[in-house]
Amino acid sequence: MWMDQHIYNMSAVFYGLLAAGTVFLNVIVILTFFKVRALLIPASFPILSLAMADVFLASAVMPLGIVSCASGHWIFGAVGCKWYAFMHTTVGLSSILHHAVLALERCLTIFEPMKKHFDRHTMTRTLAFLWTLVSLWSLCPILGWSAYVPEGTGNHLFHRMALKELFRCYLCCVYVRAFSVSFPFVFIAVCYTAIAFHLRKVSKTAKRTWGKNSQITKDGVIVKRKAVTHGAIMVTTVMITWLPYAMVAFYTLLGFEKVKLSALVYTITSIFAKTSTLVNPIICFFWYRRFREGTKKLCNRVMDFFLRKHRRASNTSQSSKIIWYNGKTIAFRRSVVDSCTTRTQNDRGRSS
Repeated sequence: MWMDQHIYNMSAVFYGLLAAGTVFLNVIVILTFFKVRALLIPASFPILSLAMADVFLASAVMPLGIVSCASGHWIFGAVGCKWYAFMHTTVGLSSILHHAVLALERCLTIFEPMKKHFDRHTMTRTLAFLWTLVSLWSLCPILGWSAYVPEGTGNHLFHRMALKELFRCYLCCVYVRAFSVSFPFVFIAVCYTAIAFHLRKVSKTAKRTWGKNSQITKDGVIVKRKAVTHGAIMVTTVMITWLPYAMVAFYTLLGFEKVKLSALVYTITSIFAKTSTLVNPIICFFWYRRFREGTKKLCNRVMDFFLRKHRRASNTSQSSKIIWYNGKTIAFRRSVVDSCTTRTQNDRGRSS
């Protein structure tokens, strides 16, 4: 029982830190885009869209899980469970689909750099279709295809059963998500693999045309290494955050009854899936050079603002001290003049 309560407390602390970190990092992303308007290009719309969704999820949905973790059981009823599972499903599916859109945009840009594939209207319509698709997909359990319900084991103690209810509350949609995670992951891997092979071909052509030691060839090799490295990081990150969850989903979908997964397995896989809200802005920061530059500009503006505010406060404090000293000096002079005037008048009265 103590171990179960210990797991509850640790889970509440983790989700609290995860929610706080998600809000902090994604708010920086949003402010960077709105303060540095040069970053608001169609290719960056998926990043902004995903950041807004993650902030909403961390501020309006994750607190339900944090409170329930601290309480040891789900306390928000069936309606709260459906809201919690629906929003996590929607944002979770949209997260990996946003990465798929980014991979497609990068792939088309590298293959045809002179052609404009995504303008503002095209990217906006693409994101609108994406959100509509995941919203309808997440509504299926509410409309009768599967269900958003807590699942108890019946063979465990109360706390163990409550623990499974707590973490299964947002995992009950696994029958739907199992298929929707695999295809985008394969699509992302195919896009970055195609980019790597294309840049390899371009690098070989540059070596044959300009020579191995030419500057053009060296620049091409550098671009190739960066693209392959970034692609590997993107695929690995998506795989780490989502693949364990997808594997558990498929396992549950196949209906193995002899070997039941423990609540700890569901907990760990769900933790990896939820860290995507924290990983997304980190990927954006290390992935996009313009975004890093915009973040630095935003930080410089914030520092300048606080420095100006501090200088104004210090100047105001110094001015008030000067006024106080001047006022004290004037008051002292007036008291001296008044005392001298009084003495003069008294001396005149005595002499008369």
